[in-house]
Amino acid sequence: MTRPDVDGGMSESKSSESSSPRLHHVDLTRGLIMALMALDHARLFVARDHPSEFWGVALPQYDGQTVPFLTRLVTHLCAPGFCFLMGVSMAMLTANRQQKQGWSRGQVARYFLLRGAMLCVLQHVVENPAWLLGNMGSAVGVEHYGVETIPGAGDNIWLHFGVLYTLGASMMLWGALMWLPSAAVGVLSVLGILASAVFLPDASLSGEPWGAALNLLLIPGRSQVLQVYYPLLPWAGVVGLGVLYGRGVQARPERAFGWAAWGGAAALAVFGVVRALGGFGNHHGLSQPGWIGWLNVTKYPPSLAYLGLTLGVVGLMLAGFALVKRRPDTNHPLMVLGQTALGFYVAHLYLYAVVGYGFAHGSSFAVLYGVWAAGLVPLYVISRRWRAFKRAKPSQSLWRMF
Repeated sequence: MTRPDVDGGMSESKSSESSSPRLHHVDLTRGLIMALMALDHARLFVARDHPSEFWGVALPQYDGQTVPFLTRLVTHLCAPGFCFLMGVSMAMLTANRQQKQGWSRGQVARYFLLRGAMLCVLQHVVENPAWLLGNMGSAVGVEHYGVETIPGAGDNIWLHFGVLYTLGASMMLWGALMWLPSAAVGVLSVLGILASAVFLPDASLSGEPWGAALNLLLIPGRSQVLQVYYPLLPWAGVVGLGVLYGRGVQARPERAFGWAAWGGAAALAVFGVVRALGGFGNHHGLSQPGWIGWLNVTKYPPSLAYLGLTLGVVGLMLAGFALVKRRPDTNHPLMVLGQTALGFYVAHLYLYAVVGYGFAHGSSFAVLYGVWAAGLVPLYVISRRWRAFKRAKPSQSLWRMF
């Protein structure tokens, strides 16, 4: 059985050479998600084109633009995948440390508290400067497909809270609650996911400043100097679902395919029902006629329709990779990316931000895809060397946290 380590919310398996083939589906899925994430951010820095799907403002209008929409659709998998797979690794790591090293609940909580706090710090001192660097290279602004503002009030943003914030805060939260039985974890996860559907303000009030606490916990948007894209409660709910799957895989790895396949199918069924009924769980109605309108869902905060669609696909991806009986080569690109997620995350932001200075006026999607693919080559080399560097460090080294 592999001993996973939680690498800044984007997990890493330290000893993949000796790990069970039945668990490689987690690394492979994470690696594919990382590659798709790079496409999403290259789109911002190179094409100068990036839609956003916030509550309270109109959804992006694609007017039959299939390639831009599909590019956004496949990259929707990233944030739910990050959160779900972090929960998987947290559950497996907890079981390993308690069973093999005799860790107490307090030790588990302190471990995740430290790592989660590190992620929250990295959000502001490492990730946010990369966004500034990349945006400074633009001479034309960013095409948002008819959406120019996000909910809330405030123009001079000093503190941005993105995905590293919600991963770190979720890690600290679930680290303290990891002792709960699975039924309680499931209930709390569902309540967190439903919170945004139940308590989100009416769209007519989207221009109000809701204050830092509500933004950080529930309502994405701006409040004076604060800007939040990923509020804690709904995304922590997704992490909790990952904890449940991780517990199951830890106890019965031979059932990884079945749980992933049935879970993915159930999530897609939720998407279909919620989308067909309209209203609750959508945040928006159909943005336009046809299949694009059907699949154009609200991400900020994650609607039930959005989570049903994305987690359904992530579940099927896990199931598909679980069918791989033979252990992939340790240097398989998806394995490397999946095992160095935090390092890859930081490196790809700065790489595409710098490359974007050669595309100050944007690019076509054909050029974007070429630049994205070319960028994955040095990112693979960087990630492989980073993995080797970390593995050479003692197990208690702080380098293992990055």
